[in-house]
Amino acid sequence: TQSTWGQDDPNAFSFKDANFSALISEKGGEVEEIYLEGIEWISAASLRKIGDFCPNLKLLNLAGCAQLTDAVLMAIVNTCQLLAYLNVGRCVLLTGQSIGHVLEQCPQLEVLCLHGLPLVDNPNGSPFINLYANRSLRAIDVSYCSSITDQVLLNLATYCPSLEMLDISGCTQLTDLGLGSIGAKCSNLKALTMKLCSQDTLTSAGLGAICRAPRNLKRLDMSGVTQLDDATLTALLKHLPCLQGLIISGCKQITDDSLNTLNVHCKQLQRLDISSCGVQLTLQTLLDLIHDVPALVRLVVSESAISNAEVVMLSEVRPRCKVIKQQYQAPQKMKQLAFKPTEVTKKKKKPPNTATNKRR
Repeated sequence: TQSTWGQDDPNAFSFKDANFSALISEKGGEVEEIYLEGIEWISAASLRKIGDFCPNLKLLNLAGCAQLTDAVLMAIVNTCQLLAYLNVGRCVLLTGQSIGHVLEQCPQLEVLCLHGLPLVDNPNGSPFINLYANRSLRAIDVSYCSSITDQVLLNLATYCPSLEMLDISGCTQLTDLGLGSIGAKCSNLKALTMKLCSQDTLTSAGLGAICRAPRNLKRLDMSGVTQLDDATLTALLKHLPCLQGLIISGCKQITDDSLNTLNVHCKQLQRLDISSCGVQLTLQTLLDLIHDVPALVRLVVSESAISNAEVVMLSEVRPRCKVIKQQYQAPQKMKQLAFKPTEVTKKKKKPPNTATNKRR
């Protein structure tokens, strides 16, 4: 039977590192999913036992496990080759050596989160060349990996035809070349997040090339991409008829001109965030948007020129659409990769049989 450890109570073993080692040594063969996110105390020796005793593991979340090293991760994937989901975000000791080994040893891997790993790529010998051995990858998060270069995106575009979700937020070494390769080849892409990619090497040409192939893109987050202007956004929207979520907060060059095209090209839009987009957005444009895009249920106008009274007016146009205007608040917790592989979707447990036979 399938066992899952750590999801309901992530501190279940925090009282003693040895307890985790003992339990996994005894029951590891039954385990298919392990959640240890944020458990900084767990030792490298205990983590290594996952590889020793869990050959049937399909989901492994070790995000924030500070003592995870290249050697330990490589030992784990030498045994756990059925992995479909791996999250090692914020494990800052990891380098491209172990990531390349993961890609080579886990051909069934669908979801990979590498958020915040500063040493994950090496321009002289990128570990992502090993993507040739993994054609099933559907989601990858390399956000805030400062060493990521265009070569990573070129490899993804070449070897991952099933790619559906990509997060490259804060990857400031990327240029038009890398982004253009994704736009040209990843026809199945459904979600692209590229927050704070405001480097000079990403121009309107590169941004406009995002949607050459992925015509089914449903979610696009370009928060803080300050070079995004009306012409580029309008060109993008023309090719995004399936778009359901658009986040362009902090893009101060955006005006009514591009938002007016949402009414025409993006009738399925459900969520729009235009926070901090400057003073060039008017009430009339937002009134038209709420009226003409019936699917819209959430509009965020925080830090904008829209007044509280105008928010009330917008809310009354269609009460089903929630209009939000509030000051920015720092998130309480680091983000997780919200994308689960099909192989590890849990089956619903049958309710226990409570029928009883009563004797008269």
